[in-house]
Amino acid sequence: MERAGNSLPFPRSFLVILLLLILVVVAAQVFTTRYSQHILNMFGIYVILSLGLDVALGWTGLVHLAPAAFYGMGAYASALWVLRVMPGVWYGYWISLPVVLILNAALGYLLALPALRLRGLYFAIATLGFGELVRSVLVNWVSLTGGPYGLKGIPRPYVGTFAITSTSHFLYLIFALALAVGVVLFRLSRGPSGRAWMGIREDEIAATTLGIDVNRGKAEALAVSAAISGLAGWLFAPYVSYLSPSNFTLDESIIILCMVIIGGRGTIWGPVVGAALLVLAPELLRGLAQYRLLIYGVLLCATMVVRPRGLLGRLRR
Repeated sequence: MERAGNSLPFPRSFLVILLLLILVVVAAQVFTTRYSQHILNMFGIYVILSLGLDVALGWTGLVHLAPAAFYGMGAYASALWVLRVMPGVWYGYWISLPVVLILNAALGYLLALPALRLRGLYFAIATLGFGELVRSVLVNWVSLTGGPYGLKGIPRPYVGTFAITSTSHFLYLIFALALAVGVVLFRLSRGPSGRAWMGIREDEIAATTLGIDVNRGKAEALAVSAAISGLAGWLFAPYVSYLSPSNFTLDESIIILCMVIIGGRGTIWGPVVGAALLVLAPELLRGLAQYRLLIYGVLLCATMVVRPRGLLGRLRR
């Protein structure tokens, strides 16, 4: 039975979700084409992105509009590391992972310090401005990022002499990390920090009276959110082998935001379902040609009317 006031799944449901994701990976190796595997890979990356955003939005109530900025910073940081810091070293890509996580977490925490003086939509506008600042740096710092031409020739990762090159190789890596993120967040949600963040979301005044440092809790949640978005970028860079500022725009942030809201914020499985709807559903509707986008839009609108707290979010009585 679910605990009162807790909108997160109980362990049995979470294990079912893990099993389903594992089955998706196995089925992809047996029954699908390379293109379908690519769609599944992007689905896995968006699962990580939406889970990361949900830590800020769903757990602490921060309307955070810069997930694509942290996504882009993770991608560019890992690419620059293997291209300029440790070129030609097979383990350079793996060493870049803690660099990306620490860098993104630090920037997320630093962003929170001044931004948390604001509330609600004002905080959202501040994060939107940060996202546009990051995009501007990616476009204009040509000597470092390649500017509008982007970064080309990003090497694929190696494990010793084994190269991770095919879509099926990346599928295992991406879904393994997506599962790891889900497990870590599930455990975190049951721990003191996760419960404190959710208490902040429900009532900041009550959280303060219980001894919770509200601003510190929000800053920590934003740091974790930024680190997870950076992880998605770390995966994306070698997978596509080419980065452009156009991959990390406000539109991308809005798509990730929609995944969390439609799936159900404040849950573990909600962002997964939201990512599936926005990544996989358009492919399923592709056969309807000119009516595909119309049907897709109607389905999204109907979802928000019928389930305003998301497909898997609980309705207020």
